Amino acid sequence: MNEYVQTHLLTATTLRRRQAAMIISPNLLITSFCTLLLFALVSCTQATPDSISSGKPTVTGQATENKTGSSAPDKRRRDSTANHEGILLSQTDTDGDDLPESIAVCETASICVNHPALGINHTYTNPGWEHVVLLAIQDTDGIKGAEIVVLATTTDGVLGCICIIHDRSQAMASYLGPQWSTATVKSVVDTNGEPGDEVVLVAYDRRGGLQCVCIIRDRDGTYQTYSDASWARVHINWVEDTDANPGAEVVLEVHGHHDTIYCICVIHHREDRVATYSDPRWKAVAVQLLIDTDGAPGNEIVAVYSSELDGGVSIIHDRPQSMKTIAFTGEHPSIQQVGNYDHLLGAELCIFLANQHTHELINDRSGEHAKIDNCQREQENTHT
Repeated sequence: MNEYVQTHLLTATTLRRRQAAMIISPNLLITSFCTLLLFALVSCTQATPDSISSGKPTVTGQATENKTGSSAPDKRRRDSTANHEGILLSQTDTDGDDLPESIAVCETASICVNHPALGINHTYTNPGWEHVVLLAIQDTDGIKGAEIVVLATTTDGVLGCICIIHDRSQAMASYLGPQWSTATVKSVVDTNGEPGDEVVLVAYDRRGGLQCVCIIRDRDGTYQTYSDASWARVHINWVEDTDANPGAEVVLEVHGHHDTIYCICVIHHREDRVATYSDPRWKAVAVQLLIDTDGAPGNEIVAVYSSELDGGVSIIHDRPQSMKTIAFTGEHPSIQQVGNYDHLLGAELCIFLANQHTHELINDRSGEHAKIDNCQREQENTHT
């Protein structure tokens, strides 16, 4: 079984800025020149092509405070956006006092946080915002009290920012790359093993071209961009542990130009590294699940591929950076069930071969596969 594995160790460049103690329009763009934007001093370094680059958020805003003693009347927004409808209302502790605050979108383009115990409302907004979507309320900085993750669009209909509200300090950090016109947030999860969850997103330019897979590390106020000239489209359906190290990995299905399959790529944010897995037999490939198939720490990436006449199953072992491919001539297999058939560590894959109308059991730990009557054998911990 041939293996086509490559690991890219990519260098990082950094964009740094001094925080501004005021709300600044989120659609300010950083160029590759060093520019002084209002009170935000931006020191820029030109990124090298096909690299990982890191950047500070472009601006930081100060919250306004409304001491009314109760929640101000608001209009909850219910329209959907390019990302998703988002959270309409939540009761979560945002200031670290162990008492829940009421968080909601108000007046279409503001975030209102009501502190019932204090009789105070905090309103976070920006004059350039047309709409906001409340994406998540999670700890992103490792400090007690959840942060509020927001996607804002401007009056021009383009991305204003991915903004993170720190209600504990009544501040707002705005993250926006130089060419980000739209963005889709895929997950808010720990990707580096450090306190605070990261924000995983895909950003596009005005023409719909892929700009990056980006990871916002709000704990230190930076974002990391992952891109390559060979990447045309990416799909992210899995952000899970694949290497048994702290922090989840981001699993990408990457298409190249001319709609060719480029790779299944895995971002190791903790190490600023991208592992690339490919096979010339892949004409179409899709990740089906992440699960332990060999009994060793870290989940394997299980993908099904097809070519013009044949197909198979590829199992990626990201921890040792290896891949096994089981090809079936004249077949396009489908995974029917996954379970612990032999009562040893690691799950087996039961697949169906439609042309032969037979089932085969793949044992990744032993490297064997054999025909079986059906997938309903006595087993433990079965997944379908």
